[in-house]
Amino acid sequence: MSEYALDRFGSQEKVELSTLDRFEFGLAEYACYGSPSGVPYIIELDKQLNEKELALAKPRLEQLACPGCLDELWIKIWSSPASQREYLRCEGCRTEYSSSLDERSGQDNVTTLFPQMYVPDEVKEKGITIDSITEQGIEITGDEIKTLINAAYVGNIGVADGVIQAVIERYSDGRQLEEKVVPKLIALFDKVAQTYVGTLNGSENKQLGPNFLSYVTLARYEAETRAGSYQGAFVLPDQVLALLPNQAVYFEAAMGPGSNLRRIKEINNPSGIIGMDFSSGMVRRAIAEFSKNNSIFLRGDAQSIPVKSNLADVAIMCNAMDRIPRTRAALEQLVRTVKLGGYVVLAQCMPFQNEKIVAGGTELVYVPEDQRFESVEAAADAIELRDQRLFKGLEWNISTIADGNETLSVDVIVGRKWR
Repeated sequence: MSEYALDRFGSQEKVELSTLDRFEFGLAEYACYGSPSGVPYIIELDKQLNEKELALAKPRLEQLACPGCLDELWIKIWSSPASQREYLRCEGCRTEYSSSLDERSGQDNVTTLFPQMYVPDEVKEKGITIDSITEQGIEITGDEIKTLINAAYVGNIGVADGVIQAVIERYSDGRQLEEKVVPKLIALFDKVAQTYVGTLNGSENKQLGPNFLSYVTLARYEAETRAGSYQGAFVLPDQVLALLPNQAVYFEAAMGPGSNLRRIKEINNPSGIIGMDFSSGMVRRAIAEFSKNNSIFLRGDAQSIPVKSNLADVAIMCNAMDRIPRTRAALEQLVRTVKLGGYVVLAQCMPFQNEKIVAGGTELVYVPEDQRFESVEAAADAIELRDQRLFKGLEWNISTIADGNETLSVDVIVGRKWR
């Protein structure tokens, strides 16, 4: 077993790779360890890297940003005197990230850059009693609801997803989720939102409602993936890809299972690929079906993208503008990641499905009225894209449990960032 020198607040020591804890970061199947220079190493968990492989792996980290400050991500291992545990910490904003293990599979989670610590107990602070909720035989406990609400106050989807996964796990028992359970889970989380968010969403916190809408949407897609659903993700047609550069860095937010990026890899021969989705189930599917070479897949919030500014040559968002509650913030984040003169691609089924009745009769509101767009042209104008090219009426066949089999019409617009 090879040894690596690690910097633990100034004292270098040799530690066998096998003895190191595995930390969550932002790269599925990777662990991040501080190096003597302060630039973290990334070590693949399923094998030991030699020095050459290690040198090739390190630059992957340099493409990411801390979601706390959207700035340079410099992370070292440090020890918490209070808990005697070690955490990852952003040296820019001092945000801390805890380690965790997926107890169900025994493998590291599809990891996240959402800080896992210091979610304030706003529910306790306001003296609100939270009771469990049952919907069609599916239950969420009062403590789980409390955690969801506290997470919504600070916009921590990582914490919320832990609750969602726990509820799903209770009704799947480690196996594939039955299709009939999916509408019940959607109705359950929507009921939680209807019961508590209106009470708590006071003038002091305008984001609680939109954040909780994100959690209801997340519960839907995590349940869909655990049931083996969501087949037929939208793929940009070749006439759109022909406008985009070869040997370029591509970033896709809300990538779903990664189908679009796989086609881009075949046609455009990208020099690098970064795919992001807020659903850990979707990220797992993308990883399982995609070569790891020159690619990073991570779970992240499109409203606070953990990717560095001016990194990508092309940034893409497909069929997500009617699923993200703070759509305008997401568009601003998307264009932030693109280099000056780079391309932004927006695709959206028409008309926008900002609210919809899904299987089981639940009416989901995905996007508040003040955040909605009516066309991809309006969205492109909002982020001031130039040299726009519009493609209208592209066919998309999609099959999900919540919405059934659909044939949708998609509009795509390609534009360039000019400032």
